[in-house]
Amino acid sequence: MILVFLADFSHGQTLVQKNPKPRTNEIKSTQPITSNDITCANTLQDHCGNKTGYGDWNTNNILTAFLTLFTLVLAYFGWKQFALAEATSEKQLRAYISLVFNNLIEQDISLDRNYEFHCHIQNTGQTPAYKVVVNAMVGVMPIPYPENFNFELGQVNNPSITVIGPQQSTTIYPSVMGPPYDLAVIHEIKNPGGRRLCLYGRVDYKDVFGHPRFTNFSYYVIWGDKGAPSLMSTTQHNDAT
Repeated sequence: MILVFLADFSHGQTLVQKNPKPRTNEIKSTQPITSNDITCANTLQDHCGNKTGYGDWNTNNILTAFLTLFTLVLAYFGWKQFALAEATSEKQLRAYISLVFNNLIEQDISLDRNYEFHCHIQNTGQTPAYKVVVNAMVGVMPIPYPENFNFELGQVNNPSITVIGPQQSTTIYPSVMGPPYDLAVIHEIKNPGGRRLCLYGRVDYKDVFGHPRFTNFSYYVIWGDKGAPSLMSTTQHNDAT
């Protein structure tokens, strides 16, 4: 039996403990420690037990990936904002062409003069309209137009090309091609229920940003109680880009 004497110096007594348990920090080994054991222990500590090193490496890579993703997202939204601002600026500054009715000159058989429209091609935009070409047709047509009515006028040979500045206009004078209408046709177009004197066509132009644009127009004439002509838009062929 192993006896361990513990001295209690504060009370001057000696205590005896039987068979004390070995301390937990004691290492029992029957084999001597070799250099290979030390190397393995160091390797295990470096590659398996050193959690702090691996944690730092993983954290750095996660942060780098997050920053890269954040930069890409930020660049994408920046590009979207730039594109939106550019499109908004273009819409605000570009040319817008429309046709404005001014007057209608009545036909005069004695002068062999047919109906003639006086209209303004107006640019309501903030920048010029370039290479403006107007192609128009005047004639007696059924209103409303038939569903399969062909508004195409074909290519104009040697067209007149002009530039219309911002908030400026130019005047056109489309008229009926051919001889004046007889009295029966005049009576028909000036009274309800029959055909109407119509003006339709297209304006092609380019805006300051180089984009091709067009404006389609289609109108017919009605005469009021006092005989004054007015221009009414149709439900077809009145659109623009």
